[in-house]
Amino acid sequence: MNAVAISPLFNSDQKQKPHLIVAGGIPARETARTKFQGFDIHICNVIYEEEVGKLLNPNQIGPINALAFFPDGKGFITGEEGGYSRVYKFDQTYWENDLFK
Repeated sequence: MNAVAISPLFNSDQKQKPHLIVAGGIPARETARTKFQGFDIHICNVIYEEEVGKLLNPNQIGPINALAFFPDGKGFITGEEGGYSRVYKFDQTYWENDLFK
């Protein structure tokens, strides 16, 4: 684990999301020697201490070293070791599915 971010909607009066995102990965020098990707992004419910979702990005080529939620909580951005940044936006499933409450 290299980075953690807590949702700005953690204690919101509307559309509360007690979530955090966790990411990391194996060291970049080992990525060429293994089939293991290990660069997953996990969404966890802080209250229930459970993983409620996981994002798998097959284009990810290095560990994630930085995470930040958008101020409105509708997505987040990652910073990768290779110098890439990726933007993720939550779709309607995140807002409507009971699993993500």
